[in-house]
Amino acid sequence: MPRGTDSRTDFVDRLEEEWRKKHFNFSTLPLAICARVQRAAYYFETHIAGLASLCALNTREFRALSALWRSGPPFALNPMQLLEEYFIPAATLTRQIDRLVALGLVTRTSDSDDRRAVLIKLTQRGHKLVDDAMRQSTANQPVMRSLQEFDTRDLESLNRLLRRVLVLFEERASLRSVRPRSPRQRIDHRQSKVTTGRRSARGLNNTNRRVGLGHTQSAT
Repeated sequence: MPRGTDSRTDFVDRLEEEWRKKHFNFSTLPLAICARVQRAAYYFETHIAGLASLCALNTREFRALSALWRSGPPFALNPMQLLEEYFIPAATLTRQIDRLVALGLVTRTSDSDDRRAVLIKLTQRGHKLVDDAMRQSTANQPVMRSLQEFDTRDLESLNRLLRRVLVLFEERASLRSVRPRSPRQRIDHRQSKVTTGRRSARGLNNTNRRVGLGHTQSAT
């Protein structure tokens, strides 16, 4: 793609115009960047979904397999390492691992360094599945072909800027801290707060009784 200003417009150009009409007292540039990254990420997600479909898996299952595949020999990670890859509740990952085990693509095994810990290990069948998908992936994927229209300098510049953004995000919060809770976790959290409140109230009442505030003193 020729260097210089591109006169074409995208969806976020319209958003920026609408935001300007609201007369915000702050720059809408960060909003525009977020919107473009979010929308671009959707197209990349379709690329990942295409790879997953080659393996008859959903996107999250394929991400788990690819994380193990990338990790190198012995192609095994613990569940917390896998959770760092995703914005998902732990229970969701557990269900996905259960299915991958049932399909013979991964196994659960003991960690040789800590027998109490569990590792998720890629099987030979799982390794071959990801290997084949990656070899077939880039040639016919429109998203990856589109990036080839940019020259190397532009891509390297974009990559550097995105890396700086992501480094800042990762310094301030881990994926675990921003990962959405499952509905069950939200219910448990609310129940825990209620239970804690009741315990605090009971504790206060017991304390009041011990110090003579739990009943009305008669005037003498």
